[in-house]
Amino acid sequence: MDGVRVREPDTGKIAIHHDRKVTLVDPRDIVFAESVQRSCRICCRGGVQYVTPVTLTELENRLAGGRFMRVHRSFIINLEFVSEIAMLYAKNYCVKMKGYEKTPLPVGRTQIRRLKEIFRI
Repeated sequence: MDGVRVREPDTGKIAIHHDRKVTLVDPRDIVFAESVQRSCRICCRGGVQYVTPVTLTELENRLAGGRFMRVHRSFIINLEFVSEIAMLYAKNYCVKMKGYEKTPLPVGRTQIRRLKEIFRI
């Protein structure tokens, strides 16, 4: 069959390599990801966390789509889990994520305008 390309099925899941194994994670379960020394800590619903040897930029490319936003050089968030946006001081903002309310995540100054537009604030 010349010229025919077989497309691999898209499961919609992301393969996360950690602890000498691969876990398939539905992106809808990812709450946020944090850059940690050239690796990523991926925090999921239910408090499940993975540390994987990919950069935040690589993960951001895999998660490309309307649900995720890079709010800071060290953080990508799933917009569906945002529970609160708060001003800290002098126009510095943070977001709190459902299930991780005790861990406020910083929002970069260049990203706050976009975040406000998304949530129509």
